[in-house]
Amino acid sequence: MFSGKVSSLPKPKDQELQHIYNIIKQNNAVQADIGNKTPQMKNSNEAQQKLQDFVDNYSMDEGSIKERLETFRCSADNCDTLLHAAVTYDARIEFIQGILQHCPDLINTTRQGGYEGQNVLHMAIAKGDIELTKVILEASKNKEMLLTTFAKGSKFKKTVVMGETPLSIAVLTLRTEMIDLLLEHGARIDQVNSKGDNVIHTLMKFAKLKREKIPEIIDMLKYLNKTIFRIHNANETREVSDLTKNSVDVNDCVTLKQTKKFETSQDIIHRMWFQENEDLETPLKLTTSRGLWEIFNVMMKMENVFCLPGNFDGANYTHFYDITEIDHIAQSRYTWLTTDKTKNAVLLMIIFNLLFPKRPVSVIEKLCSKNWEDAKPYYNNEILTTITMMRWKLYRLSFYAFGIVHHLVMLIFATSSFCKVRVVNSTCKYCEFEKMYSEVVLWIIFLYSLYVISCEMFRCLFLKDTLIMFRQQHMDIYSYLYRFSLLCFAFCAAYNCYTSLLGSFSNGSFLTTLFSGSFFLSFFLQRI
Repeated sequence: MFSGKVSSLPKPKDQELQHIYNIIKQNNAVQADIGNKTPQMKNSNEAQQKLQDFVDNYSMDEGSIKERLETFRCSADNCDTLLHAAVTYDARIEFIQGILQHCPDLINTTRQGGYEGQNVLHMAIAKGDIELTKVILEASKNKEMLLTTFAKGSKFKKTVVMGETPLSIAVLTLRTEMIDLLLEHGARIDQVNSKGDNVIHTLMKFAKLKREKIPEIIDMLKYLNKTIFRIHNANETREVSDLTKNSVDVNDCVTLKQTKKFETSQDIIHRMWFQENEDLETPLKLTTSRGLWEIFNVMMKMENVFCLPGNFDGANYTHFYDITEIDHIAQSRYTWLTTDKTKNAVLLMIIFNLLFPKRPVSVIEKLCSKNWEDAKPYYNNEILTTITMMRWKLYRLSFYAFGIVHHLVMLIFATSSFCKVRVVNSTCKYCEFEKMYSEVVLWIIFLYSLYVISCEMFRCLFLKDTLIMFRQQHMDIYSYLYRFSLLCFAFCAAYNCYTSLLGSFSNGSFLTTLFSGSFFLSFFLQRI
């Protein structure tokens, strides 16, 4: 990724340029008085004339003019150049063009301090000045560097510059003509910033800060989607045209076109709508974590993104939806199918999961971290409600079966403990049945505990659903305690069975097994 040319440390003041700076700064102060137009025009003309005089005085030494403009700094804190000052204080276009004519490299010079990384293009776009933006883009000798410089200063938090890139600023200012201008000059719509956010990620974060602008943000989102597909279709058309010009075999053309089509989809559509940032969040997931249910509903209806073409049988129309990000099971299957299955890759994946259990969190899981009042608007969405009901219908029999099995295990565990006490404390020779019963139950409980432990290992290693992540995703402390108590029961039961088979008995493990297993029983009874 390219970065802008960083301003050098300030040198001793250039008195001539300092005087010009003072004039344009004074001009900005006069603009505050709306009714006073004459001094403003006078100062603007004066700044223009002083710059021209400066150029005329050193016309025989163009290198000196360029060097002095490059080294002059208006501010020791931000290392602003005269060009930065001209844009900041709304100098006339002619004045800015005069600077660019003699020192175009100043365009890529960035500010420092709280404005770190900001160049004049960032500033012009944030001001919404499309004419100035055109002047800067046309004067730039390195547009790629200019368009890919990140403004990462601390003062940009919670502002239209929070997305760091010039294109993201245009998106947050909700100026479609500015976006078109940047794209025409080579800006990549799928560019990400230092946090892995593309412009849609940034727009979702901005919507959280400016909820009153959500209707306008939704319009911008629809505009971006149209632009994405326009670029996608243009790429496909160009690929077909290139193949035709090269006179390639028709069958090869079809194959290559399909390959290119998939790659284009991945490069544009996938990287815009399904790309994860550093926090493993896609734009759709951001609408969930940020409470943007209005935008969530709009996204789910976007054709060829989440809403896919269906079938019409003459009476009914069938809709298809991409639920990969919504449902954790679908998301896990997708991740597994798209992961390299080589032995080394699997081994590395297991090691990585043990050390760094971070994984993408589905929309439904994110909703579990919210209280019901915040999650309720999302469940007014028919798609989300349908998925939740389908999952419940699919797994409810397993839920009931697990509840019955656990109740039976706790019952035979309690009775076997009673029988074992009778066997130990009795000298009666008619206790053979109790002895055999307690030994059989030990093996049943041991196998049950191993099953629970293996399920937990599967959740941690393959589903990446660790206890730590589970606690972070669920506001209800009881949800975490239920899972923890089951795991505690399994380990203590396994240890208790092991010691019992060796002929010893531990009151501590027995009581822990009894209490943790009994507490988990309430998990199945909580909705009754």
